Amino acid sequence: DALRGKNCNRLMFHVEGGNTMYTKTIGTWQKAENKIKGARWYMLTADYAFGHDLFRVSSKFLKENGGELINNDMVPTNSQDYSAYILKIRQAKPDLVYINLAGVDQTTFLKQYKEYNLPFPLAGGVMDTINFWAAGIDSISGHWQSLWYHGLEIPAALAFTNRFSSKFGFPPDNQAWGDYVGVKIMAQSIAEAKTTDALKIVAYLEKGASFDILKARKGSFRAWDHSLLQEMYVVKVKDKARMKDKWDIFDLVRPVPGANESLELIQPTREENACTMA
Repeated sequence: DALRGKNCNRLMFHVEGGNTMYTKTIGTWQKAENKIKGARWYMLTADYAFGHDLFRVSSKFLKENGGELINNDMVPTNSQDYSAYILKIRQAKPDLVYINLAGVDQTTFLKQYKEYNLPFPLAGGVMDTINFWAAGIDSISGHWQSLWYHGLEIPAALAFTNRFSSKFGFPPDNQAWGDYVGVKIMAQSIAEAKTTDALKIVAYLEKGASFDILKARKGSFRAWDHSLLQEMYVVKVKDKARMKDKWDIFDLVRPVPGANESLELIQPTREENACTMA
């Protein structure tokens, strides 16, 4: 969140979701499903700036909505052995294990947690599809939040997925979507503003220009912190027998915010965001 918060910059715009957005997406669903109030959560957090920030926002959301944090273990980056943490989880018997991990750390933990066959469900502060592909369907479970997923049955999303899959032999993940949409937004901005001048492009984006971002709802940037107003998704790990191929690991549960809700729902509020544009 710092890049669109205290370190925000007039020339920086954000297509990727921030930690608050990821947390509020899965948290909004968990709250609606009565999975937070009175629940005992055990967290594992990556011990570097990203993980610290993710823990800050996820533990705040948990506390504000009546949940209890029973423990948080700080995990060194690129840890190879999670057995000590998993044994502590088994002893604690939480209602939910919530991981503030990313990249290979996420993949490694998911594989090892599955080996212990513990009954405690998993969720987390962030989810990148490529890390779950790497873990494999036999090692993943539960409900997660996704910035974008190739299973979206929206014409523009299907067209992008088909083009990408034809060229590379596998579907696009959420980061491929972000790269494509970022370039697409810039191309539209240059065409409509009729300039490549950076400050004029900034002014165009800050005026609320809307963009087809391969989702059901169009996206636009907030003028005061340059975060992209957009829907995200709650996904559920698919039953293995129903998979069309090895990439088909999720069922889409619902968009967050919902169709009739403000896109501000998952964004940091002004009170939560220290951005002051230079």
